[in-house]
Amino acid sequence: MGRCDTLEMIQSDAPCLSTFHYEGPILPLSFGDSLQLKDIKISVYPWFNLFDHARTVLPTVAPNLETLFLTSAFEFGSFSSCSRVPGKFLHLKYLELAVVGPKAQMDLHYEYGSPVPFFNSSP
Repeated sequence: MGRCDTLEMIQSDAPCLSTFHYEGPILPLSFGDSLQLKDIKISVYPWFNLFDHARTVLPTVAPNLETLFLTSAFEFGSFSSCSRVPGKFLHLKYLELAVVGPKAQMDLHYEYGSPVPFFNSSP
């Protein structure tokens, strides 16, 4: 699914959903009882701030996630490993985080610091 600029929410009740790929702005996600969902790829380029959102939302909506690819244009804000997270990525085996955008605008603290909460939320 990609570039659906008028979309307001992504909802699926498909119990056998195993892969979800999305490109567009950050939206509320609901996968019902999709316990087989193990592969997620989300790109919010040219939008931003995906990492913290994914860390707080995805463990709940995709509890059996094994592979996660996230691409964001820019990450800024407060990335605290102490912030409350509803769950952990208990089955995560592969994580790829990409920040794409002009290097001059990127703050190195967040470029290298934003993956740390993912490591704390993973096995």
